[in-house]
Amino acid sequence: MKSAIAAIFITVLLCLAVPMAAHARKRAAEKEEKERRHAELLEKLDKDRDSNAARLYEWERKWDMVVTAGFGFSTWLSHSDAVPLTDPGFSWNAGLRTCYVYENGWTLGFGARYLYLSILNNVTAMEQGMGLVGRTEQSYLDIPMYAGFRFACTRRVDCQILVGPYVSCGIDGKINFVNYDLTPPEQKTIELFEGMNRYDVGLNAHLDFDVRNFVFGFEGRVGFLNLDGGFAMTNGGVMLNFGYRFHLN
Repeated sequence: MKSAIAAIFITVLLCLAVPMAAHARKRAAEKEEKERRHAELLEKLDKDRDSNAARLYEWERKWDMVVTAGFGFSTWLSHSDAVPLTDPGFSWNAGLRTCYVYENGWTLGFGARYLYLSILNNVTAMEQGMGLVGRTEQSYLDIPMYAGFRFACTRRVDCQILVGPYVSCGIDGKINFVNYDLTPPEQKTIELFEGMNRYDVGLNAHLDFDVRNFVFGFEGRVGFLNLDGGFAMTNGGVMLNFGYRFHLN
């Protein structure tokens, strides 16, 4: 009985050892081939500064994740004379995104982040006939999706252009204003998403620079959904983003 169990055990080990050894030889051959290809690319890069060679060398690891944060300005984009006049307010974001980089430089990815927008209201049509001064605050869970292209600016700096849609769900929103047409002036707060659109869909575009996995760049975004059916106004803004890139494989 013991000899039968030992024979089965040895057979199982041999069955596992053979494919494991073959896999190890395959990985060693792949590593050797990768090192040879890298050496050729670096030699070519040193000779003619070929940006494609630099890109293929640096992006051998396909999946990456960027932890990012940024700040900028946001406003309501008016599409009608009845829309309240607004000035840009402070905005910021924090989150992450992940991308898959193809060998030819094309990328696909998506992200998730917290997005805070503020708009300075000079005049609002929410209560027509009243001149109101204040600030609108909006916070969203933002899900951006990207398609883009990466290319090497220099041997150590990569550039990336990303364009794609985003979908946002409002978490909190308030309009704080003072009505100076009343004596004394009256201060009031309105819950924004109780009477206005909580969701937003739009387009965003990025121009990023990557220096040794430190990422910084510019973002522009414009919404397609009206915040309220009665007002022709959508979200819009620009931001300066910073982050760090982690390789996932």
